[in-house]
Amino acid sequence: MPQTAGEKKWTPQRVVQIIRWCAVAVALIGLLWSVNTALFILRSKTAEATVVDWDMTTSKGRNSSNGMSETHHFWYAIVELRDEFGAVHRGRSPRGLNERRWERGAKVPVCYDPKNPSTIFIRDLFDIWFPPGIITAFGVAFLLGTSLILEFLRRRAQRNADDVAAIVAKYITKKK
Repeated sequence: MPQTAGEKKWTPQRVVQIIRWCAVAVALIGLLWSVNTALFILRSKTAEATVVDWDMTTSKGRNSSNGMSETHHFWYAIVELRDEFGAVHRGRSPRGLNERRWERGAKVPVCYDPKNPSTIFIRDLFDIWFPPGIITAFGVAFLLGTSLILEFLRRRAQRNADDVAAIVAKYITKKK
């Protein structure tokens, strides 16, 4: 397919740069999510809540190894807490779990928004920090990987240019 004057050629460098910009976007999303989580924790109040129920959601998908359909269950803890004024609030944890970790009636430490007490996070280091942390790490890893690939491609292009220059210089000196 012929190229028009305004189009750029799809080079390996260009493809890697596009992937690099996507990696920057993913890393920024993860970083913003981490900052948002940190701000919530700093502004929140802590209390002890009781697990009163579980909310289950189901998603269906295909198993990548055998192609069979699978059903995945995600469990969200519904907890009840008393704030410092004695009012009872009920909320659903925003992070889904693969299993029910606590029995009904179990006491769990929580962070909650005093302005909206139904916004509740169970204070579990893994559940709070793993999702934003893994997104940030994934973006940063791809950013570093694409940077290394771009440096390799730049050095290879420089080596090729040096080789061409040496051949041209050799050819010119032979003619004299």
